[in-house]
Amino acid sequence: MTQDRVTKFENEARSLLAAGFTTKSGQSAAKHAASSAYLGARKLVQDVFLELPRETRTAAQEAIYFDLPDTPHNWRPKHAAAIREHLPAAAEHIPTIERLVALYQEIKAAPVVLAERNADGTKVRVPHRSEAFNPELRDQFMAQAPALAASYERNVRAVFADYLDRFGADGVIPAELYPNEARLTRAQLGQQRIVNNLIARHATPVNKRTGYVLDEARLAELAKRYGDEVAMQWFYKTNRKLGVLTNPRLVRDDGANVEVTGTKAGHAIRMAQQVVQKWAPVSREVFHQFPALIYVDGKFTPEADYAKQFDVEADQDEAASGDQPTAAAPALTLETATQEQQSVMLYLESQAVDSGGAVESARLSGHELTSVIPSLIDAGLVESFSRVPSSVLGAFRRSITHTADLTEAGWAFAHAARRARAARLKFAAPRSTIEAARLRY
Repeated sequence: MTQDRVTKFENEARSLLAAGFTTKSGQSAAKHAASSAYLGARKLVQDVFLELPRETRTAAQEAIYFDLPDTPHNWRPKHAAAIREHLPAAAEHIPTIERLVALYQEIKAAPVVLAERNADGTKVRVPHRSEAFNPELRDQFMAQAPALAASYERNVRAVFADYLDRFGADGVIPAELYPNEARLTRAQLGQQRIVNNLIARHATPVNKRTGYVLDEARLAELAKRYGDEVAMQWFYKTNRKLGVLTNPRLVRDDGANVEVTGTKAGHAIRMAQQVVQKWAPVSREVFHQFPALIYVDGKFTPEADYAKQFDVEADQDEAASGDQPTAAAPALTLETATQEQQSVMLYLESQAVDSGGAVESARLSGHELTSVIPSLIDAGLVESFSRVPSSVLGAFRRSITHTADLTEAGWAFAHAARRARAARLKFAAPRSTIEAARLRY
């Protein structure tokens, strides 16, 4: 990637930031542009290393090539210091990288202000429908964040202790668990991935990338971030389940149980939840689930029956619109959709046709799972995207993890995207080669 393309992506990100964000997908587009600019600047640094004769390359220079972060939020001052010391010819690119890192952080911190335009041209704030009601519960849920963060921290410490006991020496976990093995078994590959991901993310590398030690500051930062994000998501999910309550209150007992109480249309509402901590068997990552039972006037009521009885969806629409009618969200078209959105829609459509909507998350990037798919749901193209029950994980020949359903608008979008792709491929190999051969005869 040339410097011109880095500048192009940077300008695109700054333009989007200056315009402000009224949707999460808009913010994601700006973050994607800033990340693309960062990756281009990183490649310029790596190109300096590749231009060096092989016989003159040092281990420190190789470490720079392989250790430069893939994402701007993982850039640290130590990376700049290493470039200046061991690869000074690439030091001219450091100001560009640091500028892009700051830009990415600014985009990430920018608020998403959902807005509608009034007749007089002004814009009014329209809260997301999951945050617009039961504001009394927000602080009560956020008070659970430290406990969630503590669970995250305990899990990471347990993994570090386990790997130190099995593979470590002098408090250091080796970066390569099996350096002398020509071919690793499946179990060995899984253990190495845990070192490369979970352990490396919470550690400080030592001895020129030969091992890792636990980074207390980094662990505390990531644990707090996890606790805050999960607590806020928990609050939003509770609102989506219960709708608007009068005098809502959260009560937590001494165990792993939570109750949300309140009244609705004259009925006493109680939702009993368990705080369940689980671990992904392969990655050893911790995550939380909150299975819930809803009671109306002391009688258990299934969630679907509750939503129909109290019209929870109408609560959400009313809270989102406030006193004024909400302008319809602009339809996502092939012209306005990003390449990632089109690609994900084509994948979901193919899975819907081939396997009834069974999806393998391994075929989607983290950005696509956390940003692109939610943007497609917000745009009304994807009706649902849900995890499969843990009881059937691994029960199929394929690694099915989710199910997806498209709306009618989603089917129409995917069909249009597929036709557009077919039209483009008519002018690419092998079809273009075939047509050229026909013209010769």
